Amino acid sequence: MVHSVEACATFPNPASPADYRLATHRVGTDVWVMSLSGDCGDSAGADLGRQLASLPQNGSAQAVIDLTAATAVRASLIARLIESARAGRKNGVATTVVSEDGAVRVALGDAVQEGSLKLERLLASGIRAALIASQA
Repeated sequence: MVHSVEACATFPNPASPADYRLATHRVGTDVWVMSLSGDCGDSAGADLGRQLASLPQNGSAQAVIDLTAATAVRASLIARLIESARAGRKNGVATTVVSEDGAVRVALGDAVQEGSLKLERLLASGIRAALIASQA
């Protein structure tokens, strides 16, 4: 059940004519789902980083980044996502990325290995795991 909508806006990507959308929804007490759609590059990564940095740093906050509706995931978004996940981990925010895209999953492999983030293929699985972790 979605308790509140923290942000929902469409941002133009100045580097290309394509647009992206970042929507953030709070689920439960400590889980935030951030869904990206469209052509996601550096601008989307910067906005995502700001959203992640604004989460409570209480040790139980869970961020679920949904990339399933992204039509393009640029290397610049991946780099910012990894950077934000690493910073979040240091501040008590756990990050799970949801993507079925094989290239995205490979690009995030090192960050998964070091424990900076988790990967899921299905949004429902990512949200469920985050809800369980936030209750622990």
